Amino acid sequence: MPLNNNISFGRYLKSVRLSKGISIQEIADESRVSSDTLINIENEDHSKLPSEVYVKGFLRAYANYVGADGDRVIETYVQNLQGINDIKLEVTPSGETHWGKLFLSICVLFCIVGISVFLIPRIQGHSIREITDDQKTEQKSSDKVTKIVQHEDIKTNEVGGVESKSNKNDEIIQTIEQKTSDVAASMLVLKIKAIEETWLRVTVDDNDPREYTLKPEDRIEIQANSEYKLFIGNAGGVILNLNEKTVTMKKGGSGEVVYLKLP
Repeated sequence: MPLNNNISFGRYLKSVRLSKGISIQEIADESRVSSDTLINIENEDHSKLPSEVYVKGFLRAYANYVGADGDRVIETYVQNLQGINDIKLEVTPSGETHWGKLFLSICVLFCIVGISVFLIPRIQGHSIREITDDQKTEQKSSDKVTKIVQHEDIKTNEVGGVESKSNKNDEIIQTIEQKTSDVAASMLVLKIKAIEETWLRVTVDDNDPREYTLKPEDRIEIQANSEYKLFIGNAGGVILNLNEKTVTMKKGGSGEVVYLKLP
């Protein structure tokens, strides 16, 4: 079904879906976009939709699944969003509101000045007393430190076997370094480089997913113990590298949504 210029993106997608007997849940399962988000897209509820770059990926995934014109859908969405933003910019405060805010600002300024005049002399006097007390405390602390250092010097001269303890410490350090090296070798390291604007959701091991919006030349590096789950909004917009080996995606081009599980 071609996109009529008089029909908006949400109603168009919904009409195509209904004409083919496809349910919202079916699209959600395939595209991994939540059913609530898909419903908000059909209702064109911009207040409940995420940022523009995310919505574009969702629209393309929806359109591809139902066989709609993804490019025209995104174009219509951008026009619709721009119209809403223009309306917001046209709303300006009235003169009465402007003068009310100005009067309130002047009152706040006078309050700040009055409080400052009252408090500054008190704070300065309090600070001078604190400095004097601190200087006395520092002098006493300095005397105590000198005595402690002298005591430690005498104690060090009396105790033998320092070299033996040093050798044991070296052995402990070597053992820790070896264990650290073994742990690092077993870690997975995923490097992601963006060549086009895209968004992605990454789940590391059993942790909560994290979302990223990347622009060309942006890079991120993520470590994991066992696996990654990636939901990429623009498959042709990123280059993946796992443990210094390039990851080849079997499907998905520029603008297409893909789901990957690595390794």
